Amino acid sequence: MILRLLLAVLLTLPAFNALANASLDTATLTQALADDEPTSGRFIQRRYLADLDTTLESEGRYDYQRGERMTWRLERPVVETLSISSEGVERDGRPLAGLPAEVSRLILSLLDGDFAALESRFTITLEGTAQSWRATLIPRDEQLRQHLEHAELQGGARITEVGLWLGQGDRQTIELTPDAHQ
Repeated sequence: MILRLLLAVLLTLPAFNALANASLDTATLTQALADDEPTSGRFIQRRYLADLDTTLESEGRYDYQRGERMTWRLERPVVETLSISSEGVERDGRPLAGLPAEVSRLILSLLDGDFAALESRFTITLEGTAQSWRATLIPRDEQLRQHLEHAELQGGARITEVGLWLGQGDRQTIELTPDAHQ
């Protein structure tokens, strides 16, 4: 469940428009994440399960409003909604039991563009240019590393793909397509 929440957070980070004419560093990303504009669009998620040698595909919508709420709506093959706000995390309108408050606080700080929070939890390597970049995140915490080997964010003006290497050969990729008005 924590991995799913982390994935949702990584998917909903705001636009990186400030990268267009800036050098690629975490301070620039922090500035870009401070965008107050709502972010929404569609996603396609593919999860490869190594032990079954199969890929599962799902799709849906994401919506994010800085400082207020993130909503992740799975539409196919099943319908499910995950919402994160200052009140906590809900699945289909019901609070998630057993989720540490620290997870909600981390998710909200990430959604609000607090890149310092991300750097405290991950070693971050940036590659590329402002028009075509990749950020690799490696968990600093041994317990998290048992579930997540590393994550990669890719994009240009916006995040276009998120990849999670989950260990034991499993991996998950998410392609993001923002709404046309953004």
